Amino acid sequence: MLIIVFAHIAGVIIESYLHKEKLILSMITGRKKVPEDMPAVASRTGIAIILLIILLAYLLSAGIGLIPGKEAFESQFTGKPLPMSDVWQQECSSCHLAYHPSLLPARSWEKLLQQQHDHFAEDLYLEQQTVKQLADYARTNSAEQGMTEPARKIMDLLKSSEIPLRITDTRYWIHKHDEVADKVWKQTNVNGKNQCESCHSDAKQGWFEDARMSIPIAAESLKPSAK
Repeated sequence: MLIIVFAHIAGVIIESYLHKEKLILSMITGRKKVPEDMPAVASRTGIAIILLIILLAYLLSAGIGLIPGKEAFESQFTGKPLPMSDVWQQECSSCHLAYHPSLLPARSWEKLLQQQHDHFAEDLYLEQQTVKQLADYARTNSAEQGMTEPARKIMDLLKSSEIPLRITDTRYWIHKHDEVADKVWKQTNVNGKNQCESCHSDAKQGWFEDARMSIPIAAESLKPSAK
């Protein structure tokens, strides 16, 4: 695809030079100089605007679920199934979302499991066999494997000396959420930065595609105001 794109751009530049035409400008404005004896082409600006409005209205309506098609719309941005572990799901989801190990480097999961008796002021009481199973799964599916876009970008922005113990401490997470207002995190239907599934419909699968993300409207604002 990149080869085709660059070939197309090169063709435009070469044709512009050979025929002494400003093709790039014509592509932007929709106008170009032609011989006087060539019939003029009627403008269809109004039709183009109507078609554009219809397209945008459909995409917006399908994307937010106002019309049938939201699932089909989102299905276009569904990643391939990531490796899952029943043990991981069972042990992690008992307290919170079972974050996929691709969201942190292997060294982070290793340290978290090493200090399982002080897991953010909680004792996980995991047996050694369970710890080994979790460690093996985390290591083979960690961010270093680059199975998703977030995994690759987390590693790109992570220094080799850093061992983040929270996904929300990674530079990539902070960068992606720096425009989210503080009041959003306090919404009852969001309830904090660690509730990924509140905004990401594919959080459980570990994909975190941009098209599968939408900030919910505050539940408080949907309640009828008291008179």
